[in-house]
Amino acid sequence: MARTPYYCARQEGDGAQYKFIDWIVTLPVDLEKKLVCEINESEEEKAMPIITNAEKIGIEKGKIETAKKMLDKGMDVQTISELTGISEAKIKSLAKKPTKKAA
Repeated sequence: MARTPYYCARQEGDGAQYKFIDWIVTLPVDLEKKLVCEINESEEEKAMPIITNAEKIGIEKGKIETAKKMLDKGMDVQTISELTGISEAKIKSLAKKPTKKAA
């Protein structure tokens, strides 16, 4: 059985566990690859930033403003929906509202 070395651990706490498992258990190559993928996914989840509710509201407002600008430029509702993630119904309601133009 071939053994492929890997060093996924980036932090000493969790890394020691992975190194110990690697030292004790010899896995078939396909299972070892699966383990490596799962470890990498776990590490990515830990590194994901936490977004506050205020930030979520700000992101949503930014998407709406972008959608309004796209409507002003004549883009179709379906394309705007695909690009912004806003529902077509919401975009149609935005299209009915007058936009604020600088005087």
